[in-house]
Amino acid sequence: MPGTSGDRRWSASMPDAYEQYLVPVVFRPFAEDLAARATALHPGRVLELAAGTGALTSILLTEAPSAEVTATDLNEAMVAFGSARATGAAWRRADAQRLPFPDGGFDLAAAGFTVEDERELTLEGRAASTADLATGYLTGTPVRLAVEERGGGPTVRATVIEEMTARLGTGPAVAPMTAYVFRAASVPRRRI
Repeated sequence: MPGTSGDRRWSASMPDAYEQYLVPVVFRPFAEDLAARATALHPGRVLELAAGTGALTSILLTEAPSAEVTATDLNEAMVAFGSARATGAAWRRADAQRLPFPDGGFDLAAAGFTVEDERELTLEGRAASTADLATGYLTGTPVRLAVEERGGGPTVRATVIEEMTARLGTGPAVAPMTAYVFRAASVPRRRI
């Protein structure tokens, strides 16, 4: 996987900005909800895809201490950051479309999983300021490289922060965020 386009879009400093500015606002609210849902099922093994810096991973390790947690992410910078943050999990660099695990090890289809529940979940995201939120997206995501490739890093960042602050104000930024949550369970197989 070295040299995949997903990895080239990330630099080693992006996870710090992602963790500081985006995790508390965008990812932690959903991580807390998802961890509560998962731990209520008393999991033995958990496979987390696109784990990022480990917001959900860290909560799972605390709330489900007996579970074996494997966290994966596409890019090495996130895996390095997450593995230092959530040391109790096994961290792997992995493309969710081509997982490096044996067949049946974590396979929803091979295990006979069926969707039992699906729902739309809206939570509130809260940023300390509009500037923080803009900084997170402009420095903690691949948007950063797109802006830098065009030679406008600091100038674009200042313009975006100015425009967002003019529209949303200087104080804390609060907005609803929506995700779709699915719960699946394995169906016992009949033996013939």
